[in-house]
Amino acid sequence: MPPVEHQRQAQHAQTVARRNATRQAVVGAIVCRNDAVTARWIIQCSGRSKSTVARCLNDLMNDGIVERFPDPHDGREFRYRMRRQSDGQA
Repeated sequence: MPPVEHQRQAQHAQTVARRNATRQAVVGAIVCRNDAVTARWIIQCSGRSKSTVARCLNDLMNDGIVERFPDPHDGREFRYRMRRQSDGQA
């Protein structure tokens, strides 16, 4: 394998590892509260940047893992929680 291709594969593997670590940190921040949380709280708990958390939350929502809903106390903010599985899902 040419050195340039090997370097690209190594960089891709690092990117995937960082993305997975962020995903675990965001899910962990949501699960540890066992309640709906704000993005600000996730950012503080995970130590990730606002843009990184926003991107990760969008991916998790698109994958059906996390759901977002308006904060009942602050209409400017949203809350996030783990999506509950229906009875028909494993």
